[in-house]
Amino acid sequence: MLSQILFLFFLIGAIIFLIFKLKRALIRFYVIIQGPFFAPTSYKRIKQITQLAQLKPGMKIADLGSGDGRILIGLVKSCPKITAIGIELDPKYVKLAKENVEATGLNKRIRIKHASFWSMDLSNYDIITIYGIQRIMGKLEKKLKNEVKKSCKVVSVFFQFPTWEPKKQLGDIRLYRK
Repeated sequence: MLSQILFLFFLIGAIIFLIFKLKRALIRFYVIIQGPFFAPTSYKRIKQITQLAQLKPGMKIADLGSGDGRILIGLVKSCPKITAIGIELDPKYVKLAKENVEATGLNKRIRIKHASFWSMDLSNYDIITIYGIQRIMGKLEKKLKNEVKKSCKVVSVFFQFPTWEPKKQLGDIRLYRK
């Protein structure tokens, strides 16, 4: 009887373990097929990004995984004479971001590029924003530390880089410098 109860607990534990593994596999499969999840950035967070970035005329901004373009629009509206590029992999969000930029009349200052930021040279930007997912942050930290110029500010929403210490923080928005 005791051995049957122990076997039942083992079986239940094994099933729970497999369910969690299956869930992770399904999420990875979804990301491979569909692309990363899109989480719109709140306007409160955009204001915090603007505060941390301390924008100045002439700056060049890159938003990695720019989604619908709202971060770029908010930053460019807040400072005259800055230019920005949104790098987005999902074609439907590239289209949506372009429409949103066009609707605000900022299409001369904001460009949306359908590309993977992994294959892009990020060395020319003064500010880089990212609202990534945790599993990419380690690899992205290495890329940014190797590519960005010393004066570049990297602003991350919610997710942290594993070993890079932020210089400033407002809520869950972090500013990193090389």
